[in-house]
Amino acid sequence: YGWETHVVCRHYGYDADADQLARDVHPDVTVHYLGQKTPRATSPQPPSASAGWKRRLKEGVDKWIVPDGSLVTWKRLAPQAAELVREIKPDVVLSSGPQHSIHWLAERMARAVGAKWAADFRDPYTIDVRFQPKGWLAPLRMAHRRFERSIYHGADITVHAIPLHGRWASRAYPGRK
Repeated sequence: YGWETHVVCRHYGYDADADQLARDVHPDVTVHYLGQKTPRATSPQPPSASAGWKRRLKEGVDKWIVPDGSLVTWKRLAPQAAELVREIKPDVVLSSGPQHSIHWLAERMARAVGAKWAADFRDPYTIDVRFQPKGWLAPLRMAHRRFERSIYHGADITVHAIPLHGRWASRAYPGRK
């Protein structure tokens, strides 16, 4: 429809080539990687002796961060994202999650240039048991609900992939698009 589409994402160890983008997304999409480009290991390395406890420690710490552990990375990359969005000057910033912390970054990108912000929920957030803190982390539920509320009140429009989530949101946040 004549739109110029830019995708902003972290670098996960490989670059999408033009053929992949043309086939799977669109030939005119431009991809911008935030952060340092780190190549993915070509041969599988056996896990180190400390890999298991490091992974469990990271998963434990991630559960304390609202909305999720990716927020740490997005906060670190926010200055680069703000600089990039000022170059692109989009009319609309679309964020799609989970991870739900991507909405934090998208809101700041949209506000930096006065763009509209569309928050896309591919999965529900606080009504989905997969994202609810359990056990001794249950007190964090209020913080998660506060973060979710900030998305609904800050976004110009929200999109829900799951119809039940959309119906719930229209009741939980009446008057919001």
